[in-house]
Amino acid sequence: PGRSLLEGVVMALWEDRADRGMFRYDVSQCETRVLPGPAGFVAQLNEGRATKKRPTEFSADRVMQPFDPARFHFNKAAMGEVLFAFQADATASATSATATAAPRLLLPGSPNLVLINVSPIDHCHVLLVPRVLDCLPQALTPDTALLALQFAAELGGSSSSRSGSGAFRVGYNSLGAFATINHLHFHAYHLPAALPCERAPTCPLPGALARPLAASQQPRKRGAEEVAGAGSAGSVRVSRLVGYPVRSFVVEAEAGAALEAVAAVVARAADAMQAANQPFNIIASDGGRRVFLFPQCYAERQAAGEVPEELLDTGVNPASFEIAGHLVLKRAEDFALADEAWAARLLSGVSLSEERFMEVANMCFGSSA
Repeated sequence: PGRSLLEGVVMALWEDRADRGMFRYDVSQCETRVLPGPAGFVAQLNEGRATKKRPTEFSADRVMQPFDPARFHFNKAAMGEVLFAFQADATASATSATATAAPRLLLPGSPNLVLINVSPIDHCHVLLVPRVLDCLPQALTPDTALLALQFAAELGGSSSSRSGSGAFRVGYNSLGAFATINHLHFHAYHLPAALPCERAPTCPLPGALARPLAASQQPRKRGAEEVAGAGSAGSVRVSRLVGYPVRSFVVEAEAGAALEAVAAVVARAADAMQAANQPFNIIASDGGRRVFLFPQCYAERQAAGEVPEELLDTGVNPASFEIAGHLVLKRAEDFALADEAWAARLLSGVSLSEERFMEVANMCFGSSA
């Protein structure tokens, strides 16, 4: 499949910044291999990310924390890191992306900026920062969840109606789930291979949780504004992955459903987890029409001394793309020895227990949520 317009813009501008030497290391030189086995875990040796990535500057035990202007935030990024401002229309049927860089910061209002990630995981790793001048903390709301899915749609997904290669996914990490900057941002990067979570089978959640969520159950507010079309956006189904090392929810648009419906369900779940101090990660694939929600407890287990020493020694902090099955490894010996069983054992340390997972399911998707 060909590239979408936005996909082409992102790739061209990202490669321009690579040619200018604006990244902390050359990610194209990182070795990558698919681990043998049915899951298809992807392992990458990225020693530069271990030594040159910006350190976390806040506590990992609270999902909701106020924005702190004294710490690093994206208004402190170099002007050359800005690629363009992204603006989707109210129905997500059209998007304008302008390729002017730093001058966009001078426009009235607070634009949604797309910047390079100077410590990339893979090719064309960029960051979407909603309303950058508003200095939003790392927390999801209905409008920012919708913006992220619109960004995924315009990048192009394999089952979306738009053109696109389907190789871009959009990710999100909450605080406590290995977000390193408390300034609202989403990740996106280009990986042609299917992610293991995308290949895993699914099954319905039990009982009433298995029913697709009607539009009337979905939240209609984003602050003072209504989410456009939320009352008639169509149905969404919620399932779970089967046989995957991390217990995970999958939120999918049924035929005829709009992105607003998916965004409303995702935002509802995120709001519940944020209120309950439950860390989580998100991957949006298929042009934003299929969203994986990963509630996790790895940092909690680290703090409790429950993670085996040999896994701690790897230095891997499983965030959205790692949990999705793209393992960014920091040591050559781990990359050389990694196999599917090792990857599954690493990721299983992220997962909630079955009892806690179902508690989160009822909290996020139950009729009383």
